[in-house]
Amino acid sequence: MEQAYDSMSWNALINVLNYFNFPQKISKLIMECVEDSKFALIINGRYSSWIQAKSGFRQGCPLSPILFILCAQLLSMLFLKALVVLESIPMVLEYHIYCFLMMW
Repeated sequence: MEQAYDSMSWNALINVLNYFNFPQKISKLIMECVEDSKFALIINGRYSSWIQAKSGFRQGCPLSPILFILCAQLLSMLFLKALVVLESIPMVLEYHIYCFLMMW
């Protein structure tokens, strides 16, 4: 079941990169950096065995904030698009005065 969440998040990232027209080579490089990563630690000058990362963006990864901002930007654009659609629907509702003022 965990694999379904992993593949969905990586597919979402690929779709975001495609939406913002990232070049295919750059998208592939980004995905290679974040998807199925392996790490090794240096302990007393010697490398440890490989550690397989499981899923998600990693804390401390320099790409994480950039990728998060791209995903958040797309979500923000979707909210804005939904707001435009909602504003075009005539509504005849009475609001509490404070609720009405907060909307505008």
